[in-house]
Amino acid sequence: MASEQSERPTRGKRQSVNRQRDWKPEFLKAYEETGVIAVACKAAAIGRTAVHNARQADEDFALAMHDAAEAFTDSLEREGYRRAVDGSDRLIEFFLRARKPQTYRDNVKVEHSGSVKHDLSGMSIEELSELDARLSR
Repeated sequence: MASEQSERPTRGKRQSVNRQRDWKPEFLKAYEETGVIAVACKAAAIGRTAVHNARQADEDFALAMHDAAEAFTDSLEREGYRRAVDGSDRLIEFFLRARKPQTYRDNVKVEHSGSVKHDLSGMSIEELSELDARLSR
């Protein structure tokens, strides 16, 4: 019985085994396929904290995550094009706006021409003086 207990890994040993396992390739593959960190974490059997820590500590991993996200966005663009040609739904539009807002956002430009007129006749001399001081700054 004592020998069985000594062979049983301790909590610290299990954690160190998990830390030594190279989960990054599996995570990156799933992240590139789905674009969802939580799904990629599940596929790699790791927690979000591990991803966050690895991203902070390993510049190559952070760049690989960026590349995986870009690859996923590229696949959304391909699918968006396919659906546009087929005349299909707008769901892909929302994904694209979320992934590439600089490209797919609604662009609104507001221009004003003309003048704005205010009736100042109801203002006191003190209020007019204060307004003049503010406008002169």
